[in-house]
Amino acid sequence: NFLNTQETFSENYQVSNTTGMRHVGDFKENIRSGKIIRKPRKLDISISTELLQKEIENFNHYYAQLSEHCQTIESFN
Repeated sequence: NFLNTQETFSENYQVSNTTGMRHVGDFKENIRSGKIIRKPRKLDISISTELLQKEIENFNHYYAQLSEHCQTIESFN
């Protein structure tokens, strides 16, 4: 839907004799299954409130500076 394509994408793919080979691409075992295997990662990250606030302020500062010098394209239609 995001790409607005006429054809849908499949989560299955063809496995070849090089699928999973080291130095050819992804060599983890799941790649040999022929389908996307979803395993949610547990992220154990902690960011202090002070650091988060500082980075939000930095983002807003640089966003404002860039906005003065750059234009955005709202729509391609």
